Amino acid sequence: MSCRNLNDEKSISVKETSGNLKSKVLAFLTCVQQSGQAYSGQELAVHFGVTRAAVWKAIEALRKDGYPIEGRRNLGYRLFAEHDLVSEPLIRRYLTSEAACFYQIECFETVSSTNTLLKARATEGAPAGTVLTAEMQTAGRGRMGRNFYSPKGSGIYLSLLLRPDLPAANAVRLTAAAAAAGALALEASFPGLADSSVKIKWVNDLFLNDHKICGILTEGMLSMESGKLDYAVVGIGFNLREPDGGWPEELKDIAGGLPDGITGNGARARLIAEFLNHFLVLTKDLEAQQFLDEYRSRQLVVGQNVEIIRSAYGTGAASGSDEKAANPTALAVGIDDDCCLIVRFADGHEEHLNSGEVRILPAPDRS
Repeated sequence: MSCRNLNDEKSISVKETSGNLKSKVLAFLTCVQQSGQAYSGQELAVHFGVTRAAVWKAIEALRKDGYPIEGRRNLGYRLFAEHDLVSEPLIRRYLTSEAACFYQIECFETVSSTNTLLKARATEGAPAGTVLTAEMQTAGRGRMGRNFYSPKGSGIYLSLLLRPDLPAANAVRLTAAAAAAGALALEASFPGLADSSVKIKWVNDLFLNDHKICGILTEGMLSMESGKLDYAVVGIGFNLREPDGGWPEELKDIAGGLPDGITGNGARARLIAEFLNHFLVLTKDLEAQQFLDEYRSRQLVVGQNVEIIRSAYGTGAASGSDEKAANPTALAVGIDDDCCLIVRFADGHEEHLNSGEVRILPAPDRS
């Protein structure tokens, strides 16, 4: 949808917006927000071919949804510039034209899990490019059977559906591409972050200043006939600030957010859009692996001694000291062309890890 003055004879028509009147009014006010211009109820009524009362009801419904719409006598309505709302029209403001055509976006306040919801949609035939976002998850899920803490007001959580022509064995490429896209999106959305300051911990976590600020979970359905993915759902959750009340005890030493004062107007909507923009570019040709250089250059574990965790322990903590002691240790030496982590053991032999995860070991005390 293009934005033009309502008095312009070439102004957008009702057909150029979709959905009910509430979504049309929101889309228009979002589109003209940067101009700072207000529009009267009468102007909006004429534009959308409805009554002033209908416009007023739509505005009030949007306010109840949390949208900060200012209304002044003799001036009209406008969307406040300062807010950090997330909605489909706000996200689309930052999408490239190619991304805007590919993605179909739905925004929710609270869901059990965006991945769970989108997998159900996938089995019902939802198209590639379907995106679900949420401001809170009550049953967010991470890798290896863990819960993913997803409180309201401190982050943003989304899942996107793909139907790639990709062998199931290469599904890790989607996770790697999402990690690279997430890092690029954070730095593009928050200019206060230095280039390449967001690091990737193989295989799926983003770190800033030694704290996890993002996690990724890729799930899919295998076609037994072709051996390829019938669909893949890529879920990503960003921690932008410490939640009210602080992090749960088990996350206090792990999770983090962005530096204070770095977030700004519309930051979360822009972050979603930037992620979708970068992800689309990086996955356009999965065989070419355009994401690989970015993924390698940001690795946090390469050059570090790591503990290799090959099985799930529920919450990520070992269930007993004997199990923990059984995990082997090695030096992480690189990422191969299949996004596997190359580790070298004390006896000199190497292994390419394509599953599981690693924990960076403290540097030895040389004092």
